[in-house]
Amino acid sequence: MRTVSQCALLLALVMIPPLVPIGLFVSGQPQGYTLVLSPTQYFSAAPWMNVKSIYMKAESNRLYWYIEYAGVMPSDSRSYRNAYVYMDTDKTISTGGQYNGRGMDYYLYFYLYGDNSSSYVRLYKWNATSQSYGSQPTTVTGLTRKSGLDYLEVWVDQQAAGYSAQGLYFYIDHYADTTGVTDASGEYIMGSHQRSITLDGNAGDWGDTPASITFPALSTVPAELEASAFCIANDQDNLYFRIDMRGTPTKSIEAGKIRRNLYVYVDTDDNNATGHLSTGGSEYELYLSSYTGVTRSGYVTMYRYVGTGEDWNFEWMDEGDATVAHDNTFEALIPLTKLGLGASGKIHLYIEDNRWYLSDTFPRPAQYVAFPAVQSTTGDLGIVKLFGSETVFLTVVVGLMLVEAVLVFIIARRGKKQGIPPPP
Repeated sequence: MRTVSQCALLLALVMIPPLVPIGLFVSGQPQGYTLVLSPTQYFSAAPWMNVKSIYMKAESNRLYWYIEYAGVMPSDSRSYRNAYVYMDTDKTISTGGQYNGRGMDYYLYFYLYGDNSSSYVRLYKWNATSQSYGSQPTTVTGLTRKSGLDYLEVWVDQQAAGYSAQGLYFYIDHYADTTGVTDASGEYIMGSHQRSITLDGNAGDWGDTPASITFPALSTVPAELEASAFCIANDQDNLYFRIDMRGTPTKSIEAGKIRRNLYVYVDTDDNNATGHLSTGGSEYELYLSSYTGVTRSGYVTMYRYVGTGEDWNFEWMDEGDATVAHDNTFEALIPLTKLGLGASGKIHLYIEDNRWYLSDTFPRPAQYVAFPAVQSTTGDLGIVKLFGSETVFLTVVVGLMLVEAVLVFIIARRGKKQGIPPPP
């Protein structure tokens, strides 16, 4: 049987934890920060690209953001994370650049490469006269720079960003990039692989068409964001491109977008001394873009070179029927007439290195979030005010319930040992 002092000690031990605010003991939460967002992660193939949590704090005249990820960024120069933080610091819709339903007075842009080889952070302020954002001094911002991080931490001087006790509204456009293709070149003889391709993103109708370009392996994470081969075929009407990945492409994600872009330069006269010299004498630039979100989409934009050879003077063309599709692979169709091509001849191709990435906006689905968070006054009874906040009040209530459960347990055990006395 426990003594009275033992029971008192037990009650004290039970009561102590609930009286301490739960927020101080959140697992993994950075010290001094407040959790403002915990978005659902939809692109499971790449944990390092997925934002897990967003924290904030206002401390020592600085305003901090701490973006936590589901995985550690690869420690290489091919991977990096970057973000735009748009801020409405005067909480007035009519002032600032109009984005996401609010007037954003400032934005903060920053990036960090996986091997810590390059980083950047800068504050930009809206100028009502020029109707544009202008960069502010580099001394008013800072960024934590380390390799192998599962977070990005950035700060801005409160005064420089117009931050005050009234707080602010903000949202974040976030990007996680990795190298999808590297510089490569190849050639194709018209009619050498005569195929009529159905543009459905599947390679079944390509037969034994070989790769015109094979890309070196880069060990990109995830593998589906790295191209392995580039194939070409044609029929009497169209030129077809096929881009294969090292991993099976994700078909859809519920939020954000996976973006794959490819610049293909085409030398149609088989003469590298004419056209744009830096891209192998190309007469045309083809921009292939594909998006994976809730649904899949894509397009091809065509440009004709009109410069003198050394400049980048490409002129936009009407795309016509040029288009792109993807499923298990990526396919593009370009009408031969748009490129001035016939049934014979040789073409040369130059592919420019490019990054493919996961983009997302936070918060979702709301357009912005407040910091500090707006406190609800619904049901704010006097007893809640006495404890300072609903969180502390509910914590105490839970603690008292635990005490009651312990007392019931002790009494039950005592009754079991001594037996129930007979009725008088």
